[in-house]
Amino acid sequence: EESSSSSSDEDEDDRKQIDELLGKVVCVDYVSLDKKKALWFPALVVCPDCSDEIAVKKDNILVRSFKDGKFTSVPRKDVHEITSDTAPKPDAILKQAFDQALEFHKSRTIPANWKTELKEDSSSSEAEEEEEEEDDEKEKEDNSSEEEEEIEPFPEERENFLQQLYKFMEDRGTPINKRPVLGYRNLNLFKLFRLVHKLGGFDNIESGAVWKQVYQDLGIPVLNSAAGYNVKCAYKKYLYGFEEYCRSANIEFQMALPEKVVNKPCKECENVKEIKVKEEIEPEIKEIKIEEEENIIPKEEKPTDDDIERKENIKPSLVNQILPKLLYCV
Repeated sequence: EESSSSSSDEDEDDRKQIDELLGKVVCVDYVSLDKKKALWFPALVVCPDCSDEIAVKKDNILVRSFKDGKFTSVPRKDVHEITSDTAPKPDAILKQAFDQALEFHKSRTIPANWKTELKEDSSSSEAEEEEEEEDDEKEKEDNSSEEEEEIEPFPEERENFLQQLYKFMEDRGTPINKRPVLGYRNLNLFKLFRLVHKLGGFDNIESGAVWKQVYQDLGIPVLNSAAGYNVKCAYKKYLYGFEEYCRSANIEFQMALPEKVVNKPCKECENVKEIKVKEEIEPEIKEIKIEEEENIIPKEEKPTDDDIERKENIKPSLVNQILPKLLYCV
């Protein structure tokens, strides 16, 4: 019992030491391959959960090198925190990496070799690309009446996020070679990251209903009952390791979510439409008016008072003229 308790105490001490080093800039000592030369490189201590590909042994810790950006598991005893007093003097090869390490230590400035230029082309096959395009076109047709445009409040931050994410995935050995898709739509990784962050992070979401809401908040139509599970798996694949990495390295991003704006036609477009509608309607109105004029039956005009008086004056005069002639004939 005493031995088990002592071992558990040692484990706790090791964890505390590792936790204390998380996010710290350190130098890692190692020996050259020929074992004749003692070497070192500047690195950042990160959470072991950042990578499933690298096995971190009991007395080891996971670091990311400022020299090449790669993740490696190194013995805890070979790691020493870099301070202004204890910083070793770098040679010409390590000078740039060391300067970047000090800059990160001071202001959390991300080194240039921890980012990558985003490529528009994916490594997917042409057949897969054609299928995706067809699916995208069908989806657009089905949802054309409900299209909403999202205004990204931090477009530069989104670019910064994706550059770091793609390089992180590449350096840990799990590159994103194909454009992520969910529900036949391109997956907005930055938005998904912010939605989960708003809920307290991946480990804080236990309900499937919450994951389903995350799926809907992405603006993707729910096609089946597995929507919540699918978005959870997508986050686990593309973002969970990066979330743990950012938390342990104290790397932060602007977390305001995009605002939804219903697409409205511009005033100029509306004016053009109104002119076109008027041009189309005016000939029809003219044709209707012509038809109405042709079909109108002239109404009998009612006699005026003057006409009645004239008729009454005409009748006696005619009688006076005709009556004597009739009497003469008789």
